Amino acid sequence: MANEQFQEAVAGALYVQVEPDFGAASMAVQGAPTIGSLQQEWIDYVELQDLAGLDRDRVTALGGRFLEEARGETV
Repeated sequence: MANEQFQEAVAGALYVQVEPDFGAASMAVQGAPTIGSLQQEWIDYVELQDLAGLDRDRVTALGGRFLEEARGETV
């Protein structure tokens, strides 16, 4: 008997189907990240690293020098 009551209730139940709208407005980028020069990216990266036992200024300078040398090379 409970199954019959359930079946009767289901027939009259509200049916809702959610359909997402992926229009251009909903996909707009909000605050894209900024990317600096490769030199500045290196400085920012080194700043966040745990360089225990290393001279941070030397690591930063060496990396900067390598980047400058690589910049001068042509492919």
